[in-house]
Amino acid sequence: MFLITASLEGSFIFQPFYTMPDKINSKGLPKLLIPAVVILIFAGIFIFAQQKPSSSTTRSITTSNSNSLLASAEINKTKEFQAQVSRETTKEKIGFTIKRAELKNEIRVKDETRRAASDKAYLLLRLELQNDTTKRLVFISTDYIRMLGPDDRKYAPDFHNGAILIEPLSVRNDLVAFVVDRNQKQASFLVGELDGEKEQIDIKF
Repeated sequence: MFLITASLEGSFIFQPFYTMPDKINSKGLPKLLIPAVVILIFAGIFIFAQQKPSSSTTRSITTSNSNSLLASAEINKTKEFQAQVSRETTKEKIGFTIKRAELKNEIRVKDETRRAASDKAYLLLRLELQNDTTKRLVFISTDYIRMLGPDDRKYAPDFHNGAILIEPLSVRNDLVAFVVDRNQKQASFLVGELDGEKEQIDIKF
């Protein structure tokens, strides 16, 4: 989150106990079937919830208290990408700017404060999405950023807001966050479309 960006745990055991009625209610369902119908309804809801796709990969991140700021670095790097037009199959250009990077020991995820472990921190990238068109655009920032780790391994954001709707002729802020070592002083990112050319951006705190 997920945007997440939930799942059910445990199970329910129904053990109804009743005796066969002497008569059947002619004005409605047989009395015998009423508890059975109730059980089937709850069982159906439970099964449906179990089959819903998990939203753990979209863990919605908002912001955190300024007191948790450990370090920051200005980036102000702008690129242009194609964003999906809402309710259409066409695409339009969108301005994508990485404004700054921040190291924090706390973030808020779906109105819940998350504090990093003593040896970890959250590396936030503050983004700006600019829509200069007269159409609503949908954009998924996490698809355009990968952090480079040891041996050039690529890591997607641990927290993000999923699909963002940007109103016509407007700017909207977004965030992605990675879990990193607390004493990390620099980081490198690849920015670009998943199947396109990418630019490496290096930052130092």
